[in-house]
Amino acid sequence: MGKRPGKPKVGELADMTIRPPEPEPYELPPPDECEEIEGWVGLSDEDELRTRFMLWQDRYMVDFAIMQLARASGRWIQVARIDTCHRHVHRHQLSRDSPEDEHGTVYPLEAIPADGGWEVVDRWYDESLTLMQNEWQTYLGRWNGDRP
Repeated sequence: MGKRPGKPKVGELADMTIRPPEPEPYELPPPDECEEIEGWVGLSDEDELRTRFMLWQDRYMVDFAIMQLARASGRWIQVARIDTCHRHVHRHQLSRDSPEDEHGTVYPLEAIPADGGWEVVDRWYDESLTLMQNEWQTYLGRWNGDRP
């Protein structure tokens, strides 16, 4: 049986208002079951990375943030960060011209699935740390107003 010639009749068109269900969101384990670990990596005398991550059951990384800070006007200022807030791995590029904007421009990297999300988070922590260590001067330049 093939298509009938001509325009489809009312009621024969697909209902485009029907959407697939939203995927289940990634949920963190209860905080009392996690251990928060903080650290830092020196980049120069005036630049560093500060890290924070949550381990669940002593081995599963379930949440992280890697913040790039620069010393400006005698204090540490956040320049960029990669984190897993809002169920996505994403990078924030902040701007010296907008110090009150804590989010800056957000670049999505990957959604964190409900099932096996910790595997995505764990993989992205290592990738993000490497990315921040390799690109810190680029992010600092963007914070200062240099164009990409």
